[in-house]
Amino acid sequence: MWIQFNSHETSGVFFTLYSVESRHLPIGKKILLQADQAGVLIALFSNIVPDTFIPYLKNVPINDGQWHHLVVMWNGETGTVSLITDAAVAGTVTGYAENQYLPQNAWVNIGAPLDAKNRAITSSGFHGRISRVNVWNRPLDVSYEIPIQFRSCKSAPVLYDGLLLRWTGYDRVDGTIEREGPGTCGEYVCPAGYTGESCSIQTQDKSAPKPVECPQDIWVVTSNTSEQVTWKEPSFVDSMHTLYVMEHRGYTPGQTLSRGIHQLSYIAKDAEGNTARCDFRIHILKEFCPLPAPPVNGQRHCSDWGPNGRFKVCTITCNSNLEFSQPVAKFYTCGAEGIWHPPSGHGSSLVFPACSARKSAQKIFKIDMNFPSSVVCSESGKKILQSRIENNLRQVNREWRICSDNTPGICTGLKVKVHCKQARAKRQLDNNELYVVEIEFPANKDPIVNINTQQQSTVQKVLESAILQNQAFDIQDTLPNVVPDLTSLDMVTDYTCPAGQVVVAPYCVECGLGSFYDNSSRSCLSCPVGTYQDGTGHLTCKPCPNISENQGITESIGARSVQECKERCSPGMYYDDEVNLCRPCGHGFYQPNEGAFSCIACGSDLTTKSDKAVSIQECREECAAGFQLTRDGNCEPCMRGYFRPKGAPSCIKCPPQRTTPSISAKSEAECSEELCSPGYFMDSNRHCIECPKGSYMDHEQQESECRPCPQDTTTATNGSTSESDCTNPCLVDGQMRLCQANAFCVFREDVDSYACECQPKYRLENRTGECVSVCESYCINGGTCEVNSETHEPMSGAVIFIILLVLLIWMICVRSTTRKNLPKKMPEPAIDLSSSQTNFYYGAPQPYAESIAPSHHSTYAHYYDDDDDGWEMPNFYNETYMKDSLHHGKGNSLARSNASIYGNKEDLYDRLRRHQYQGKKDSDSEDQG
Repeated sequence: MWIQFNSHETSGVFFTLYSVESRHLPIGKKILLQADQAGVLIALFSNIVPDTFIPYLKNVPINDGQWHHLVVMWNGETGTVSLITDAAVAGTVTGYAENQYLPQNAWVNIGAPLDAKNRAITSSGFHGRISRVNVWNRPLDVSYEIPIQFRSCKSAPVLYDGLLLRWTGYDRVDGTIEREGPGTCGEYVCPAGYTGESCSIQTQDKSAPKPVECPQDIWVVTSNTSEQVTWKEPSFVDSMHTLYVMEHRGYTPGQTLSRGIHQLSYIAKDAEGNTARCDFRIHILKEFCPLPAPPVNGQRHCSDWGPNGRFKVCTITCNSNLEFSQPVAKFYTCGAEGIWHPPSGHGSSLVFPACSARKSAQKIFKIDMNFPSSVVCSESGKKILQSRIENNLRQVNREWRICSDNTPGICTGLKVKVHCKQARAKRQLDNNELYVVEIEFPANKDPIVNINTQQQSTVQKVLESAILQNQAFDIQDTLPNVVPDLTSLDMVTDYTCPAGQVVVAPYCVECGLGSFYDNSSRSCLSCPVGTYQDGTGHLTCKPCPNISENQGITESIGARSVQECKERCSPGMYYDDEVNLCRPCGHGFYQPNEGAFSCIACGSDLTTKSDKAVSIQECREECAAGFQLTRDGNCEPCMRGYFRPKGAPSCIKCPPQRTTPSISAKSEAECSEELCSPGYFMDSNRHCIECPKGSYMDHEQQESECRPCPQDTTTATNGSTSESDCTNPCLVDGQMRLCQANAFCVFREDVDSYACECQPKYRLENRTGECVSVCESYCINGGTCEVNSETHEPMSGAVIFIILLVLLIWMICVRSTTRKNLPKKMPEPAIDLSSSQTNFYYGAPQPYAESIAPSHHSTYAHYYDDDDDGWEMPNFYNETYMKDSLHHGKGNSLARSNASIYGNKEDLYDRLRRHQYQGKKDSDSEDQG
């Protein structure tokens, strides 16, 4: 079989072979063979020989993220069991069940093992891939067959000889299993951050670092106002193995911390900017979760919870026949902060409410019901309705004794109120008025007894039966237009207690110690600060007596005795309960209020000039900048690489790759010494500069330049940190980068990049950007172009340019020579040229031939220009000959004869245009037609 674990050092069972009783169902399962990340368990004959475990080779772990080939063989003739991993023998057991036979039925299970109900035990499975699981009834040849199977997972031949189970037919899937196709069996998996056939191409790191060890919260209990604390800094791992870790606020182990809660946040950052963090808190406390005293006349039940049982949780109950007069929490907890929740208002400590005596409360039964009326709701109707309901309820009371007053026919405390109300729904115009009836009366406790039948029931059931079934509230015989709305019937049971007591259904409880009865809220409230109450059921609290000419004060609300009244201290001082005196807050603390029992700390590394400070504005830095406070109160200088400005709680580490020239640095500006990190070099100004493309730097240094990449390679970006970042840009995943047709990729060192250039015998067509043959559109007039193997477009183009340049120079020279050899004076004409007949000349001038072809020489030579796509004419026609002022001048006889023969300048150009070369037949020329 082939096996691959998804990640390094993961575990789990990936293969189990069971013996079963049925050929079709996993009945009576028994493990024969089981493989996991550590090795293979051999239990083929547990009833004959002990089970054995064969581990894998130490240097060939199978849970390393790569594909591995596993073979387990048992030779029944020799009694030999072998485990072979990647064609190497990992272990051999001899003398194992020689000449024995395996069970006839077997069940193969891939992945997690099965429980007794044949369900996958997902917690024991593995995360990965498995392929090519085959079973033979014979041992495989170690020297030939196994190496062939190992050489290639996908292309290995199927060994049909003795094949019992082939890699097919697995149709039962349980859990998160997927069939993957096409498979990757046998393929090498590149390390994290690399790709390509040879795993040499570095990929962008998109995965964030992961914390390996992040400390739990730390609690330090001390009577001092500050304490030196050490802790183990967290550790992180990253796939690219390049991390920078720093504490966000500059905390360092061994630092002195003031009382309170300090939030620490370590941040890990890799080279690509991905981050991870580890947060924990350090609690500096005077006391941690002190157990409160049990409630007065009650019990306290507390237990531990949280890590190592550090935290506390308590519940409270009252003794028999007692109740709490104030609301209490179901649980009181003390967690990481070291204080109890919910707080009781008694300063920093928790004080449970007191228990008080209880007695049964008077039950009040209330009934609400609507009576719609088709006529106006009137005063007379209200009186009639009230009287009828009272009489009907007294009639029910005679039979059932629903009222607490046991006098027959009388229900003392019965109240019936009737008022009018407009109906909400006005769709029925004949019933838009309502009589609203509200009833309440002191009711007996349930159960109640029928005086005639001795039947037991409850007040609510008796009234529901009387109203709904016996029509006790039906008054249509008196008010025929009023009908009871039975759907509006609402019954509520309430209780009432005398003043000084609160209802804790079904009891009345006196307000407990430290509280008083508030009539407006009908509840028991804690006595305010400066008062106390040492009795129960009172309507007010007692003020504290005067102490040292000032009224005394209590530490918190709910004081229960006069002993809790203490001297009222002035601002800047607090009452010390241990010595029963007012004492100054001391340096580093302040208190703006009078009557305080504690002072407020200024904070880390802050102090006050006076020991009786009254505001936070008096807090100042205790140590000078560049120093921090030690445990004994002295100031120590910041170490090299650290600084502390005013207001910082402690020395702060310099930014990455920077340090200070000495100790006692006062600001970040003093972190002036640079140590360039990988991917940087130091310039002449001692600044760290990123390595340019085409170079790299793989270690911290102060070198003046980066290392160049090998020939024909460069880096993708600036700031490369390894030679492995140097790659040929023409290679993508080990393959040559694709260019357009007839082009290939070329590395250009001058621009430190790549370019697609045309192959030999091809040139770049500017209009289309494609590489076309150099012969395309090259020849004219039916010519042909041939390119031999030595031809190269740039060279041939240069040669043609040189030839044209030579021809141009030659033509210029010829024209210059011809002009110099012209006669200064033309031969005298045979007749007078001044007459009007100018068509006759002496001599025979060269006539203009209209059959001039561009390929023949003529007096008026033409040449072809690629840019204008037409034949041009040299400057053979001197326009000065045509000017009227020069027609009769000397030496112009030839000019006059030319003008007379060929006409004016426009006629001559017109003739030339009609006979000039027009280019290709399908070309667009402006002169066509």
